[in-house]
Amino acid sequence: MTQDAIAAGVEALLGKGGVGEGAGAACRALPADAEQTAALVAWARAARLPLAVGHGATIALAMGSERTLSGAVRLDLARLARVRFYEPQDLTIGLEAGLTAGAIAAELARAQQCLPLDVAGGDAARLGAILAAHRSGPLRHYYGTVRDFTIGIEFVTAAGKLTHGGGRVVKNVAGYDLMRLMIGAQGTLGVITAANFKVFPRPAETETWGWGLAGWEQAEALRGALLRHPGRPLALELCGPPLRAYLRFGGGAGARARWRRELAALSRHAGSEAEAVADEGAFWREYGAAASGAQRWRLVAPAGRGVAALRALEGFAAAQGRALRWRGRLGLGVFELELAPELEGRPALDWREAARRVHPEARLMRDDEPIETVLDGSGADLALMRKLRAAVGA
Repeated sequence: MTQDAIAAGVEALLGKGGVGEGAGAACRALPADAEQTAALVAWARAARLPLAVGHGATIALAMGSERTLSGAVRLDLARLARVRFYEPQDLTIGLEAGLTAGAIAAELARAQQCLPLDVAGGDAARLGAILAAHRSGPLRHYYGTVRDFTIGIEFVTAAGKLTHGGGRVVKNVAGYDLMRLMIGAQGTLGVITAANFKVFPRPAETETWGWGLAGWEQAEALRGALLRHPGRPLALELCGPPLRAYLRFGGGAGARARWRRELAALSRHAGSEAEAVADEGAFWREYGAAASGAQRWRLVAPAGRGVAALRALEGFAAAQGRALRWRGRLGLGVFELELAPELEGRPALDWREAARRVHPEARLMRDDEPIETVLDGSGADLALMRKLRAAVGA
């Protein structure tokens, strides 16, 4: 099928406002709602056209091969940007996948509530991408990941069927937990079109304090002291080089005063005096920005072995003559890494092995490729979902 014919087919389904330039694909499809998304997926499958979800001119498939998108339809959910429902008194909200983190924050701020979507990309990050990639940021230390506060999900299967899991209430235990299955699947099991969430009261005031650390021993000591602390910080971050730790806490004036009184004792573990961050908003916006030209990875290690894994990777990078930067959740063992120049081939395998030598469950994953998937009509995706249904008795 020619590109003109593909674009004409998409326009017939979605109308003139539903088709645009393809950014490497035959055309870009912009469905207006979940039903149009399902119709588009079903049409592409029947026509045996690849349907690309994500950004960029190539995609990294699950088996590691690459495919160009010149004959594909690129699916863009930007028009799915509505608040389905919002019940502040019940702390629940239903959101479509095209909404940005900034738009969601503005909607919830009117009722002094929040959804902790503090991910890389900031206010411009779209909800569908956050869910598909299971992204999280510093507030994960307190709130958990987006998977922990999702209570319902809507998605389109590779066969073009609109499907739901969970519901609109927080206490919902009916059926198989499709939220946990779909969140983090990177679109390989379907296209997420909307989700329902439990929301949280917005902290009235927060403060951020930082320490310069003399070495890895101080990082471990500070981590242990804060995890034993009776208070619960909003965020506990480690970044470098130079090696620094940041503590963010919130609450009323009394709660914040108690934290400040205890900073001196915590500073003895860090080996330096705590310093207040003057402009919190600017600091956290800049904190999550990725370095230009760096190869990006994610490190996930058992919480107690995260610092040791980072230390091993720093040594590996130094031996290779590479510059390594890191930032992440000190209390959880989850870090984002930036490495330059890039690693390929055997050195990349050795890099992964350096983390596994610290702990067999420590994993390094490439994070610099766009999150994309292609539903190409081959039947492999549908076969996987059928096997899943059989396994859970659905």
